[in-house]
Amino acid sequence: MNSETKMVSKGELLAVALVVVGVVTVMFGEYILIAGAVIVGACAVGVALWVGVGLIAWAWRFVGDTRLGWDERRQNMAIQAAQTKQMLMLADKQSEVLYPVDGFMPIAHNAVIDGSHNMHLLELNARRIETLAPVANVPHSLTYAPHISQKHEGVALPDNQKAFDLAPVGDFFSLFSNGKLPKDKFLVGTSLEDGSEVMATWGNLYSALIGGMSGSGKSTLIRSLLAQSALQGGRFVVIDPHYGAGEESLGASLQPLRNLMLCDVASNDREMSSALKYVADIGKRRLSGQDTDKTPIVLVCDETTGLLQRGNIADQLIDVLGMISQETRKVGVFAFCIGQNFSGQVLPTEVRNSFVSFISCRARRDVARTQSGSSEFGRSAEHLTTGQAVWMTPSGDVHRVAVPNCTQSHLQHVAQSLTVNANENLMSCPMTQPMIGDSNSGQAAQDFMSEVISEVMSAEEQRIRELFIGGASVGDIAVEVFGVSKKAGQPYVNACGTVQAAIRKCMS
Repeated sequence: MNSETKMVSKGELLAVALVVVGVVTVMFGEYILIAGAVIVGACAVGVALWVGVGLIAWAWRFVGDTRLGWDERRQNMAIQAAQTKQMLMLADKQSEVLYPVDGFMPIAHNAVIDGSHNMHLLELNARRIETLAPVANVPHSLTYAPHISQKHEGVALPDNQKAFDLAPVGDFFSLFSNGKLPKDKFLVGTSLEDGSEVMATWGNLYSALIGGMSGSGKSTLIRSLLAQSALQGGRFVVIDPHYGAGEESLGASLQPLRNLMLCDVASNDREMSSALKYVADIGKRRLSGQDTDKTPIVLVCDETTGLLQRGNIADQLIDVLGMISQETRKVGVFAFCIGQNFSGQVLPTEVRNSFVSFISCRARRDVARTQSGSSEFGRSAEHLTTGQAVWMTPSGDVHRVAVPNCTQSHLQHVAQSLTVNANENLMSCPMTQPMIGDSNSGQAAQDFMSEVISEVMSAEEQRIRELFIGGASVGDIAVEVFGVSKKAGQPYVNACGTVQAAIRKCMS
């Protein structure tokens, strides 16, 4: 009974459930179908997205791998091209060299064509003969013999030979004493390429900027150029901020030519300002026709890079250099400026354009390039040694030269050989000069230099002298030279007193 009851109960429950399902299906069948369709659609979209993302990722990896392969192939092709080019260049170089069968070094093909190989072969033969020459026997013992004297007693050189011993053959003094210096040109030096003489004219050097490291030979170069300028009648105005600091300063080394200086060496700001105004006044008088003299006047300016950073001096210097490069070069007023450590801040383009010629002793490549604006000039200056220089002409040609050594004693001999006419010398310093070879030339030269030094005037005094000769009154000169007003009271009185003192000095 109980079991049947349970079975009935389960059957009833199943029947009820089926009825309920049927009723629900009838009532909500449409919604169930829609829900099923949504679920199936969502599943389909998910599968499509998964497949699409997979395809995109595969395509990205494929394209990336392909691009890397292309880059690698391009790099390999570039390497192969460079290797081929290098092999061709080596083949070209090897084709330019001939290898003789006699054991000598290889000879350039161009040397064979132009015939200069004969000289090289002769030199090689000479070296070979010298190498194979027998060596003299060396004694194996020494003998003490105090009774034998090896001294060359009583041997004296003639005076002219002593003069030539002042400097070795090939230096400035040898060229000067042998008459090998040009009469109307400048010997800049001997070419390092072919040994020929490199010449310049005032047209090449009327505004020259000279550079180089300390100890590279700048002073030797400027002494050589100024000595040749002196031999051609040149006169000088020298600006040297380090003058008086010692014998190494440029102004001190140029003292043998002091009788050719229009004024004393200017070293402080006031003196340098007066010297620049003096040079400008000379140029203006010549341009206006008030002064018909065409004697070369050279403004020699040392430490130019430092002066270009000194306020009013820089402005005055730039103005005078611009005037020389544009106008006064036509009437014989020129400039040689020396400096080092050129940079864009110190030497801007407009200042560099004031110079037409550039000379440098050994210098860093970037400094020499800034000095001249030429990369070739910078490379050449970097590989020079002491006593060598590179010169870039106004036309842009670059010459590497060996500069003849010119010392202060050489300048003294040049000064002794010059006779300055008292009427033409602006310092009114007549003198009788000893000639080279005189037995008393040393003492006479010292007396001569002492007399000259005592007569030299400053640029300020020279300006006063020129204005006074031109007819200006003492008051007008004070206003022009010192910039004071006639109503300034005591400053004007002091300026007039200075003018009067300078005039008395000129007339004494």
